[in-house]
Amino acid sequence: MTDNIRTHLYSCAMLPAEVRRRALAAREAARGLVKQSHQLSDAADLLLREAEAALYALRDTMRQAPTRIAIGYSGSHIRLLAYHVLPMHLEVGDRFPDETGEWEVASRPYSTAGGEKVNAGVRRVAHPAIVEERTWVARERVRVHRAQRDSLSA
Repeated sequence: MTDNIRTHLYSCAMLPAEVRRRALAAREAARGLVKQSHQLSDAADLLLREAEAALYALRDTMRQAPTRIAIGYSGSHIRLLAYHVLPMHLEVGDRFPDETGEWEVASRPYSTAGGEKVNAGVRRVAHPAIVEERTWVARERVRVHRAQRDSLSA
C-alpha cells in the first residue's frame, strides 16, 4: 500500500508542485543516505578483514622459529645478534632492554608448576649489584641480544 501511495504522490497532477518537489527531494535524500550507509558498512567490513589478516600474519610470524638479525659488529671477533626466543630458551648472558634499562640473564630459566610462566634471575648491565627475578609468559617470545663468537676471525 505504501508503494501505491508513493507512486500516486509522485505522479498526481492535482497535487501542488511544491509538495511533489519536496516529496521527490525527500525520496532522493533517503536513497542517498541508504547508499551512503551501505558504502560505510562495506568500508567497515573491508577494514575489519584487513585487520584480521594483519593479526593472523602477526600471529603466524610469532609462531615461527627464532629469527636472527645482525645489529652490529664490535671489535674483530664479537658480534651481537638479536633473537626472538621463547623464555625457556633464554641463555645466561642474553641481554634485553626494558623501560628501566638493559638487563642480562644471570641464571638459567625455569618453569613454574603449570608451565604457563618462566622465571629467571636477571641483573642490570649498568649496575650488576641490582639483581631481580623476572617472570615471562611461557608462549610469548622475548627479544634478546646475544653475543656470539665469530668463527671467521679466530
